[in-house]
Amino acid sequence: MYAERKQQAMEHGNHNLISASDRNEISEFRTIAHYVEAEKLRGRPLGAVGKYSVRRKFPLPRTIWDGEETSYCFKEKSRSVLRDWYSHNPYPSPREKRDLAEATGLTTTQVSNWFKNRRQRDRAAEHKE
Repeated sequence: MYAERKQQAMEHGNHNLISASDRNEISEFRTIAHYVEAEKLRGRPLGAVGKYSVRRKFPLPRTIWDGEETSYCFKEKSRSVLRDWYSHNPYPSPREKRDLAEATGLTTTQVSNWFKNRRQRDRAAEHKE
């Protein structure tokens, strides 16, 4: 598999051998492994705070982290794309949602939920005024 990836990278002039999807998979696997280890040490399942502590204690190495901080699980770059789109069209079509999902690295469901939540927050803010 490595030789195949290396060949693909060379053909495309890209020397970064780990794709974004592989990087996400590796980082998720690594994080879950740290959760399991911490649960064994503590003798109980981790809650949200425990998981946060583990992520802070074991940050991802530069080889599998793209360097961008996440906020509410979405990277700022992704949120920026969604906000820009929302300012022009708060009701994207299913095709547009698929395109946005591809552009942001999110799932179509995440994109749909982001728009739904944003519209709800805007409506709630209007009622407060």
